Amino acid sequence: MENKKFQNLIALIAKITPDSGFFARSKSEILSTPQSARGFSFPIRIFEGITPRTAFAFASIFLVVIISGASYLSSSSSQLASSLNDTALVKEATQATFEIQIAEAAYFDESADKVALALDKIAGVSSEN
Repeated sequence: MENKKFQNLIALIAKITPDSGFFARSKSEILSTPQSARGFSFPIRIFEGITPRTAFAFASIFLVVIISGASYLSSSSSQLASSLNDTALVKEATQATFEIQIAEAAYFDESADKVALALDKIAGVSSEN
């Protein structure tokens, strides 16, 4: 019994239609409301404050950096190629060991004098006692 009442009630609710004035008023209100199209947008607005002057300044700085980097690489590439020459590397290595040996000899010469002076002081102190 309750099931039949419920079905009758649903049938009555389904037959309810809006008033034609309400329908026309709602339609015109919906259509007159400005709609904003939401497309893709960055979550952080980085480019909002960039003016054409700022963009030109950034582009100029970028070009200067690129050109100076290219000129540096072209000038240093000849130095890089010459540093990879095997004979030049061997010559430089032998010259460096020779310079190290000269520096060691000079150090030993200075330290030998200091050691001799220290030994003389020790010997003088021990002979006095």
